[in-house]
Amino acid sequence: MELSFTSYRLNCTHPFGISRSTNDYYDIVYVYLSGAGITGKGEAAPSARYGETNGRVIKQLNCIDEVPDESMSVEDGDIWCSDHSGGISALQAALSTAWLDWWTQKEKVCLADYFKSEKENMPLTSFTISIGDLNLIPQKIAEAAPYQVLKIKLGLGLQDDQQIIKLIRAETDKLIRVDANEGWDLETGLTMCKWLADHHVEFVEQPFKADNLHDTAALRKKSPLPLIADENSIVAANIPDIAHAFDGINIKLMKCASL
Repeated sequence: MELSFTSYRLNCTHPFGISRSTNDYYDIVYVYLSGAGITGKGEAAPSARYGETNGRVIKQLNCIDEVPDESMSVEDGDIWCSDHSGGISALQAALSTAWLDWWTQKEKVCLADYFKSEKENMPLTSFTISIGDLNLIPQKIAEAAPYQVLKIKLGLGLQDDQQIIKLIRAETDKLIRVDANEGWDLETGLTMCKWLADHHVEFVEQPFKADNLHDTAALRKKSPLPLIADENSIVAANIPDIAHAFDGINIKLMKCASL
């Protein structure tokens, strides 16, 4: 089996803004495991929020001097991915995805069937509208036409956040999921959650900074909307510590590191 990789820059259609930053592009790394005429593919999209970068991913990949054996069990191959990721979650996710893609192709079973996914009960994905030029909101809504759910980035403050929602509601009545990306304080969170409940919003994601569980728990007691953890939920081991403050978690492969 051979391991190869290549870096790639994703240029954003619009500047992608959240409460703490704005990006025009994102650098990612594609990872490939090849053997027996089959190629498995994975992707590492590291986040600086968690101390991970493309440079760290590529440096670790260059240090890998052994590859999985084609006769390995699927479980042993996944252990190899963990052992060779250098503690970088995004890289472990890429290696794990490439390994499982390769292994399921070899076994002639699709990945969804391997995980016994109930395809008819798959949840609806959403289209993200980031913080940016308010004049672009009608265009972004139009670009989201194939999607039934919108994820709206907020976290600028009470007036600015309400203005964004009002502009979106002037264009569409689609279901909204709000993500504040740690941008609110308790007073803003209480006001916004009550206000958003009247604007066809499903839930609010990560209202406060990850180290502010006290206020998150206080908000949960009063919010008419469910609260979902993102930055507070990295791996499964985090869940017992945050369960009192959130109603659910946002599971991301780049954080939890493995399918």
